Amino acid sequence: MTLPSPEDRTLAGLLRKVRLLGVRALLTTPGAPLAERVRRELEDDGPATLERIGAPDVLPRLLCLAAGLSVGRALDGLETLYDAAAPSVPVDGSAHLALVDTFPLANVEAHPDKDGNDLDLGGRPPDAWVDALRGALGIAEAALPEWSSGVRPWAVRRWVPVGCDDREHRSASYREAPGLAYLTLHPDPLTMAEAVVHEAQHTALNLLSWFDPLLEDDDVLVASPVRPDPRPLRGVLLAAHAFVPVAAMHLRLAESAHPVASAGRFAERRAEVLQANADALATLQARARPTPAGARVIDGLRALHDAVAAAFDPIG
Repeated sequence: MTLPSPEDRTLAGLLRKVRLLGVRALLTTPGAPLAERVRRELEDDGPATLERIGAPDVLPRLLCLAAGLSVGRALDGLETLYDAAAPSVPVDGSAHLALVDTFPLANVEAHPDKDGNDLDLGGRPPDAWVDALRGALGIAEAALPEWSSGVRPWAVRRWVPVGCDDREHRSASYREAPGLAYLTLHPDPLTMAEAVVHEAQHTALNLLSWFDPLLEDDDVLVASPVRPDPRPLRGVLLAAHAFVPVAAMHLRLAESAHPVASAGRFAERRAEVLQANADALATLQARARPTPAGARVIDGLRALHDAVAAAFDPIG
């Protein structure tokens, strides 16, 4: 695709372009109008699916938290602000490792401890990155087959390498480029698995937000449970939506005695994520004014968090 002209490279110009692309998709989708179909599924099918699932195992609610599966399929093939034809290496049937990045907002940075997202293999060959991503996706699939078959195939289609770090792991995604995510290479397979789940969850929620507002006061700044800087409420919702499924993955890994569950600081990490999720949901309950669509997302997250937290034994 042709990248935006210099005068359109401002954030406002890029946002206008993406919104126009979204409108074009709404107008050119065959059959029922896309917005009407997505909203109908949000209002009808999502709650019905939750009711059918019932209480014994609420983990499949992952697929219903934001009706992400429906939105993702509806947007399949939507042009975005990165070039999907740029050189890359296949990771699996749906995702690739980028060798060239053309996304013009890659260095628009919102995290205080990061300095942009320049593509960087960190001196490692592409095969090392592909192996790590495949291992991470394999862990997620073993723990959350519902998520792996429903959300993962469309949620992130291009992973951009941004260096190696043995101490901290960084990842990023942008609402303006669904399907694109940045991440560092880390030696811990669990850390990588958490990253692929949480960035895919960001895509699901970001896609939903193009169709329905989620919070009426999403710009209000509050303390973040996972960031050192104050974050808008939409950032707290993004964090909860990303890490509540990560906690569900931890639970399944522990229940199945997966090898990563007995390695490193797994139990400590589980406790950290559960506490951060509890804090994020408490902040949303106290401060957020969700729209009907946002309330469904938050209610689903709360149900999933409560089920996962109830199964956590900090001594075991």
